[in-house]
Amino acid sequence: MWRGAIDGTQTYGIGTAARDTTWGRRGVAQIGTPDSDVIIGLAGKGLRIKEGTGAKMGVATLAAGTVTVANTSVTATSRILLTCQTPGGTPGFLYVSARTAGTGFTITSSSSSDTSVVAWLIFEPA
Repeated sequence: MWRGAIDGTQTYGIGTAARDTTWGRRGVAQIGTPDSDVIIGLAGKGLRIKEGTGAKMGVATLAAGTVTVANTSVTATSRILLTCQTPGGTPGFLYVSARTAGTGFTITSSSSSDTSVVAWLIFEPA
């Protein structure tokens, strides 16, 4: 059973049972549950994030151990996670060595001969 409220909140239940799940608008450009958790309750399911210009996820290839990623969505407080997808050259440990809000960030390896493909993911603190 589904119910939509005028404030954008949607509640769900099974058949004639009471509605037990709520999803909806949490604020400006925010959607979620009342406790702010997004739960993926089925094995094999997950989040899918669009890649592209200004996206929150992507890949970049190091040249001589560094690459600058142009990305207008990065902020001064962005949390940027990095992981090597395809090792190349002499891989080192990866870190964000610089960032400019609204412009992009730089990924650097501890090895100046690292040519690895690096995946990155940007989160924002609440």
